[in-house]
Amino acid sequence: MSIKVRDEYSGEFVNKTELFHLAVIDTIASGNHAWFDCQYSAVYDELSDVFDKDSEQISELFGGINLNESDKTPLFYYHPWLGVFEGKYSK
Repeated sequence: MSIKVRDEYSGEFVNKTELFHLAVIDTIASGNHAWFDCQYSAVYDELSDVFDKDSEQISELFGGINLNESDKTPLFYYHPWLGVFEGKYSK
């Protein structure tokens, strides 16, 4: 997984993968499941066809998130069902 963040001054995308960690949830309660396609590449491929743009353009248009500004180095977690969240996470 590669996470790129747009620099607010230059507008360039900068690799910030080190700020994100994959959250692992071992146990999901019986009967719970994702109700959407968790394969982002499939979603981006479909959007690419609909908007007639390449996957990099689609990623820039639809793959963005806004994060809170902080004086400290933030620690973010990512889970395919839950998205991005900040804070302490213990498995």
